[in-house]
Amino acid sequence: MATPLDVLGDLDLTVDGEYVAVRGDGRRVVVDVPSLATARRLITKTPYGDTPRATAAYVNDLLAEVDLTLDVMLNHKRVVRLGADARPNAVSRLLNLGNVEVHPSVPARESAARNPVATALLLITGVGLLLWLLRRGDD
Repeated sequence: MATPLDVLGDLDLTVDGEYVAVRGDGRRVVVDVPSLATARRLITKTPYGDTPRATAAYVNDLLAEVDLTLDVMLNHKRVVRLGADARPNAVSRLLNLGNVEVHPSVPARESAARNPVATALLLITGVGLLLWLLRRGDD
């Protein structure tokens, strides 16, 4: 195992015109992005893999090796955790992300707040489908 690292510092940058804050407080690095689009650009424009999944796996393994944790935040709420303290959950297993911890409820709420009509239509469709399945099972 590699020697553990400490990351201390603050970095402010812009990605395609959007502000991104990067903070290191020892064994944890926090990247706070304003939107999912910005997070996607950060993940897909790296030399570490051909796909976001490959990039996440590579970064996760690298961080775990040096005992660091990376939290990706969307408007100050954790969406993804990689590295030493990541605890894979059901979503991670469903998406086959290995040891990456994923919290999809945060972006789902953000998306619902931006698109309330689309969210309502999606919910109505989902409830209708569920009722249809339940009724179909009674026959």
